[in-house]
Formats: sequence, C-alpha cells, structure tokens
Amino acid sequence: MKEYGVSILFISKPIKLNKVFDKIESVVIKRKNKSVIVKPKIIVVATGEDDFFYKKLEVVEKDVTKIIGFGVLMSNLSMENKTTNIFFDANYAPGGYFFIGRVTKEMGIAMIVANKAKLKKPVKDYFYDFIKNVFTWF
Repeated sequence: MKEYGVSILFISKPIKLNKVFDKIESVVIKRKNKSVIVKPKIIVVATGEDDFFYKKLEVVEKDVTKIIGFGVLMSNLSMENKTTNIFFDANYAPGGYFFIGRVTKEMGIAMIVANKAKLKKPVKDYFYDFIKNVFTWF
C-alpha cells in the first residue's frame, strides 16, 4: 500500500478538520502526543462510534451501523507476496468492502466486511459472488 501512496494511521485521533468550500483540505491528527497535518485525497474512517467526523461535517442523521464479515485463508493465491487489495462495491459488499491479501509465501486471506442492515442474503453469499464474478484471477 505504501508503494501507492497509502498511509494508515493507527492509534490516532482526529482533532481538527479544515474545510475549504465544503471540501476537506486537511485533518489534524493527534498521534503519539504530536499533532500531524494530513492532506488526504480519500479518508476511510475506522473509528468505531467516535462522532468527530459526524459533528465536523454536520451529519444530522447518525446511523450506528452493525457490521459483519466473512473470510477464508488460502494457500494457492496468485498474488505477489505482501500485496493487498481493497474493493468498494455496493453490489458485492453493501455498505462495506472486500479485502484480499497475500500475507506470506504460503498464506493469503480474503474477506468481506458489510453493513448487516443492507444485506439481502447471507454475507458469505456476497463473498462467493464477488470471488466468482469479480475477482476471478485467484
């Protein structure tokens, strides 16, 4: 992910949001007792029920989503070692995403995380539909 310019900030907390004409220009993050300014292209918030972004973006309807997931470990994955892919597709992962990665030479993982309220069938059916129709190369 680093090769493509993706940064993941673990154990961090947003403390200030700077907007210009309704666009997020930067976010000030508190991390290891330091303030870090991030100028993101895309923000994926995985903060649980922290409502910082709800308040700052003036979202009045707060839907606390219950997420569920399903995944498998694989031994014959035709991906480069230490590679990950994340896919956002409302048809195959309603309100969530599909993740696939090669962890070691011998081990890979594929999983779906979705919004339980948006599912019209069991989550594992979405997983296998994605594998069959979209991610056909493994």
